Amino acid sequence: MENFEIMFSFIGEQPIPNLLPVKYFKPSKVVMIYTELTEEVKDRLKNVLSKQRFLIDDSCRTDPYKMDEIISILERLLIKYTNKKIIFNLTGGTKPMTFAGYKIAEKYKIPFVYQQSEKNKTVFMYYEFKNNSPILEEISVPPLISLKEHIEAHISNYQITNKTKDDPGGKFEKAVKDALIGEVDEVIIGVRLNNIQVDLLIRCGNHVGVAELKTSGNKTSAVNQIVLPARREYLGTYVKKFVVVGDKATNNLKGRAKAAGVKVIELPSFKQSNDLSKDDKMRLIQEIRKSLT
Repeated sequence: MENFEIMFSFIGEQPIPNLLPVKYFKPSKVVMIYTELTEEVKDRLKNVLSKQRFLIDDSCRTDPYKMDEIISILERLLIKYTNKKIIFNLTGGTKPMTFAGYKIAEKYKIPFVYQQSEKNKTVFMYYEFKNNSPILEEISVPPLISLKEHIEAHISNYQITNKTKDDPGGKFEKAVKDALIGEVDEVIIGVRLNNIQVDLLIRCGNHVGVAELKTSGNKTSAVNQIVLPARREYLGTYVKKFVVVGDKATNNLKGRAKAAGVKVIELPSFKQSNDLSKDDKMRLIQEIRKSLT
């Protein structure tokens, strides 16, 4: 595999498929092809990557569906970056953008990558042209991003407190966080995203989970509270959603959580002792790892 100088990246509504390939292939410059709809995503990605000293060319806004326009832009960019080692990231953008990108990649025999995410596995489908045919190499993606990078790629206005209150709810949050430290790659407690509060963020590899913590097992409102930050305009649709309760969960809570794609984790020892038992700590760790790895 070559060391690439330039990556052409088609920007879609989800930023992570644009962020991970840049972090892995480490081009000197990223050329972002975006649309009116994805301009804010482009701006956040530019902010994250510029901090890491990647050069950004974001002069290429296009119509998302006019293939002739997209092809013309790509042809002009190839002239601009003549004699540079180029790779295309075809993961983001609309289908016409992807088709246009592939057509140009095929014409000029430019390597390209597509990020495939299934269950908890992220793989780069990397292609090089040999004898006029694209030959596939699958690349398992190592851990590449932090929770802070994940947040900043999705939302500009946020605050991390990493603090808990001195009340039963705060003690439960601290007990959960302490149980996870050293068992997952990263854990943050107390994050405000615009006007919503998130109790807990967890990262295993490149996979992120968001959790709402309740000492009681009958708070069905927890489901609504955790669904909101997992929307596209907050932390993105790829995040896993958890409700962690310091008690046995009611059937009503379990039913609403299941319907919303939320995993409920029960830690009843906290209700009895204001702390987590060894078994509950193990249950918490196993459920989080199972969902994120």
